[in-house]
Amino acid sequence: MMKKSRFFLASLSVCLLLVLMPAAAEAAMWDVPVGPGESFRWVFVTSSGRSATSEDIDLYNAFVNGVAANENTTITGVVGFSSIGQIDWKAIASAGTTNARDNIGYSDAGIYTPMGDLVAAGTSDLWDGGPLSHPIDVTEKGDVVGEHYYVWTGTMPDGAGASMTTLGYQWWVPTSVNTHGTAGVSNSQWIYTDNTFNSWAELEFYAISEELTVVPLPSTLILAATGLLSSTLGLKRLRREHQEQRQI
Repeated sequence: MMKKSRFFLASLSVCLLLVLMPAAAEAAMWDVPVGPGESFRWVFVTSSGRSATSEDIDLYNAFVNGVAANENTTITGVVGFSSIGQIDWKAIASAGTTNARDNIGYSDAGIYTPMGDLVAAGTSDLWDGGPLSHPIDVTEKGDVVGEHYYVWTGTMPDGAGASMTTLGYQWWVPTSVNTHGTAGVSNSQWIYTDNTFNSWAELEFYAISEELTVVPLPSTLILAATGLLSSTLGLKRLRREHQEQRQI
């Protein structure tokens, strides 16, 4: 009888672990990088480029959304979305009177590449001038870019738009996006490297998603886990009481 009780307790413990702990698996492209119910943002560098002659930030936002929609990879585990083309993306760029930090908005959610690498622990971490935790070096197609992959940003390390005041160039047009960063690096040059390209050149852009939430655990699973835990504790209590009675 004692052996059967131990076997039953062990079985319940295994079931409980299976309910509460996700199975370990190798990270794949566009897998959710955080746990059930938690929030995050994805960031990638576009695999195609365009010029940076416009003062309208909406054009650059539309461009990165078009890149995501063109790839339109299926995703699972994100509340309200089944593909990357359905997500609202923003260009990490400054144009006109819009600063990049304002364009992408403030968020405490961690920022991850499509391969699950943590880039920054929220937007404050992104704009603190320090190095990124990981370069933004993955395109929407899953290609990893090198250290000479230049990206239009028009932005300084603090997230503000570049200008004649910050750069000191008399020919600089402060309302266009013609400073660039480097996608394959983690230091501050990820967002501002130089302004050596003519704004008609076609360079790539960074795209960052809106804040996303991982699908929470279903309430039925939570109830089942709670029930299993209660059963396990109850059996342990009964076993202890039985042993105490035998000792009397």
